[in-house]
Amino acid sequence: MSHKIIYIFLIMSSFISCEFKIENEPPDAPIWIQKSAPEDSIETGIDAEPLENRILLEWHPVVNKDLEGYKIYRAIKTNDPEEEIAFEEITSINIYHNPEFDSLYFDEDVVVLTRYLYYIKSFDYDQHLSESSDTLQYQLTEKADLVSPVEGEDISTTPDFKWFNKAQINEVVIRVETYPEGHTVWISRFSSTNYTGEVNIKKYNFDGSALKSQLTPGSKYRWRIDSIYMVNPDNTEWAGSESVWQYFTVSQ
Repeated sequence: MSHKIIYIFLIMSSFISCEFKIENEPPDAPIWIQKSAPEDSIETGIDAEPLENRILLEWHPVVNKDLEGYKIYRAIKTNDPEEEIAFEEITSINIYHNPEFDSLYFDEDVVVLTRYLYYIKSFDYDQHLSESSDTLQYQLTEKADLVSPVEGEDISTTPDFKWFNKAQINEVVIRVETYPEGHTVWISRFSSTNYTGEVNIKKYNFDGSALKSQLTPGSKYRWRIDSIYMVNPDNTEWAGSESVWQYFTVSQ
C-alpha cells in the first residue's frame, strides 16, 4: 500500500472516529431558571403554588437536536448533619410525549415542612445522560388563611387586608391584582410576627408602593398572602407558601 493511500486512509478513519464521537456525546446539562424575588411582579424559578401544596420547578430547555427529555432527581434533607443525602429519580419526561413539560414540572408528591433537594439531567435518543444541573432546595409551609376582603363584603377603596398565619414565618408578601386581567396593583414585602392564631391587619398601600392610591369603585380584584420562612443569600425564599387567591369587588 502506497504512502498516499495510507495517508488518505488515516484521514478518513480520523474523520469517522470524530464524527462517531460527536454523535455519541451526551446532551448539555440543563440550567435552572433563576428564581425571582418574592416581591417581583413576574414569578420565575422554583416556588410554591397557590392552588395546591406542590413545588414548581422551571429550567431552560436544552437545545441539542437529539434531545429526548429530562430526568428529575430528588432527596429529602433533614437537620442531621451526618445523614447521607440519597437522591432518587422521581420522573422521566419525554418532551415529545409531554411537550408542555419541556421546561417545567410540578412535584405534587410533597409533604409540608419537609425540605427537598432537586437536580435535573437531560437525555438523548440513545439514553445518554447529561451532567447534573445545580442542586436547588425548597420547603413548603402551611398556607395563610385569608379573612378579608372577600366577595360580598362592603369594601372601601382603601380596605384593610386581614389574614391568619398558620405557620412560623418571618416575612409576608401581599399581592393585589386586577381580575381577570391579572395586572399588578400592589405588592408589599414586610416583616411579620411568628404568632399563629392572631389576625394580621394591613391597610391597603400602607407603605406607599401601590400603583394607585385607591382601588377603583365597581372594579374586581384578587389578593394573596405569600409567607416567607427561610431565605437564600440573595434574599429569595427557599421555605414558604402561597395562599389561595381571594376575590373581591370594591363597593360603588
